[in-house]
Amino acid sequence: MDSNLLKFWGQFLLNAAEGQARLEQLSDWMEKGVTGMNEMTDMFRRFYSPEPKDAPGCRTDDAAPMRIATSDFQTSLDAFAKVWGWIPETVYRQLQDECTALRRQVAEQEEIIATLRALLDERGMGHMEFFQRLQNVALDQNRQFQEFIKNLRDGE
Repeated sequence: MDSNLLKFWGQFLLNAAEGQARLEQLSDWMEKGVTGMNEMTDMFRRFYSPEPKDAPGCRTDDAAPMRIATSDFQTSLDAFAKVWGWIPETVYRQLQDECTALRRQVAEQEEIIATLRALLDERGMGHMEFFQRLQNVALDQNRQFQEFIKNLRDGE
């Protein structure tokens, strides 16, 4: 685990306990590309600055080192989140949408099945489905019995 992430997270939680920060702030800050909110950015630079923390150019606006540090932070945060079983909200929303779509599809299929069964019953063919299933069960049991007998013979 990235020690800088643990230090950053620890400081963030201390700030949250003192009422200075909230999880929503962290989320907003991350969505803005680790910019804005000077308090959070300063804390981030303190732990993730590519230069020594007491170097005069520590607050440089050079984009490349900041992008690398941000990428490292995001990678570490993702790994940390997985340890706790957290998933990003976007993934949660996507899964929620997929679940809703699948439930709708299942409901439609159950309705179609019920309609088809009603049609079979209407035409007096509902019993045919029952006998077909019964025949399939008998054939399956027969096949399993034949395999059992064969295995007994082969084992001797």
